Amino acid sequence: MDLITLLPFIVLIGAMFLMTRSAKKKQAAAAQMRNDMQPGTGVRTIGGMYATVKEVHDDTVLL
Repeated sequence: MDLITLLPFIVLIGAMFLMTRSAKKKQAAAAQMRNDMQPGTGVRTIGGMYATVKEVHDDTVLL
């Protein structure tokens, strides 16, 4: 096969690699933020409301 023929596939694979790597970094950062959350921490909800964390449980956070 010719290099010109393989070039689009190589670029596509490289782009997919970069996208998955950045997504994993974002997931790790979000998990770290959830683990560091303590009562008194200020947060902004997905709806844009600002609140203060009151209680942190294993699977829920009370604002």
